[in-house]
Amino acid sequence: MFIYITVAIGSIPSKIHTGFLLGLFGILIVIISLVCSIGLAGYLNVGLSMISAEVVPFLVLAIGVDNMFIISNAYKRTDASNTIENRMAYTLSEVGPSITTAAICEFSAFIVGYFTNIPALS
Repeated sequence: MFIYITVAIGSIPSKIHTGFLLGLFGILIVIISLVCSIGLAGYLNVGLSMISAEVVPFLVLAIGVDNMFIISNAYKRTDASNTIENRMAYTLSEVGPSITTAAICEFSAFIVGYFTNIPALS
């Protein structure tokens, strides 16, 4: 996944815009969030099933990677003559509402899965 992110987001001939750090930090954020959530579940004595340990990390990684692609593509479409702050402000104003809406929908889907009586989902 790391190699895919690096190649798909970055520009290979360019040593500056390779996407290496974006891919690295994107995956590190996902790993840290999973470790924190598993630690919190252990602290609260919530049992984890094999689905939680095997499937959820890939779902979280797919959600995070999707947002990285959306933000980086919107940033590439901005005017390069502006400052970085203006480019990022325009990028986040363009894609921020859709990413927030998608995150709320994903959170709602996880909540619905939590309250179902199917053991694999709850």
